Amino acid sequence: MTTTGAVAVELYGLPLEQFTAARDAHAKELRREGDRTVAAQVSRLPKPSVAAWAVDLLVRHERDLVEQLVEVGAALREAQETLAGEQLRELDRERRRLLTAIGQQARALAEAQGQHLSDSVLGQVQATVHAAMADPAAAAAVRSGVLTTSLETSGFGPVDVDGAVAVVGAAPLPHTRRAAADTELATAGAGRSEQRQEAAARHREERRGAELSEARADLAEAEQLDRRAAEQAATAHRAVQELDERRAALAERAEALRHELQALQAENDALAARLAGAREALREAANASRSAGRASQRARARVERLEHEGAQARPS
Repeated sequence: MTTTGAVAVELYGLPLEQFTAARDAHAKELRREGDRTVAAQVSRLPKPSVAAWAVDLLVRHERDLVEQLVEVGAALREAQETLAGEQLRELDRERRRLLTAIGQQARALAEAQGQHLSDSVLGQVQATVHAAMADPAAAAAVRSGVLTTSLETSGFGPVDVDGAVAVVGAAPLPHTRRAAADTELATAGAGRSEQRQEAAARHREERRGAELSEARADLAEAEQLDRRAAEQAATAHRAVQELDERRAALAERAEALRHELQALQAENDALAARLAGAREALREAANASRSAGRASQRARARVERLEHEGAQARPS
């Protein structure tokens, strides 16, 4: 007999663009076969977000990598409660390495199915597997392979997985040794001794104190940077005002110079016209002077000739 969980496991492993059509086809076939209850449940299965779909791909194709992250998360929780500082640092380095690998594999798997993962979606994928490290319930949700939405956590603690799994109790994908070990750790957590709980509480308090001191130092630095930025902004504002005023003065002066230039150009044009007239008058005067000189020479010659003739005509 077909179950909703079995159908969900199949649907959430398909390429994302095929999900809706395949879901509707399954529901239609189940109704045709008379299984209306399961058909109704299948028809209500939500299409996963891109990030959740990518995590479902990882669980199917890179299960060992996912299990390594979950195992590191369990070890980190254990190390935090036992105050194992060096172990914490080593596990944190491994956590970062695995998260990077998870991101790379998620992008590659999605690309192989024609789906590009943006940086934002990739961040949601990494946040989801990080949540699986922080909380066994989130780890179980991720391992189900029928995740419908991404998960998130602010640290190591309970993660809200309500509505994050398509079918609660769906036929699970094969679990590895790491999954079983993590389940045992989660079950054993309830029986930890009071002394270890107190130690964990002290450790958390110390961490909070250190984080608070760091946050206060960051705040003081940020406030100092803010004051410097405000001073720089005020200086820049004054410089802008000064430059604006100088530019306005230059624009006013340039306008005055344009008017003066126009007046000088007009005066120059008038002088050029007068100069042309004066030169023409000079040429005419020169021509008249030359003509008068020639007439004077002719008249003088005539006078001299007549005087000479008169002198010769007088009796001696």
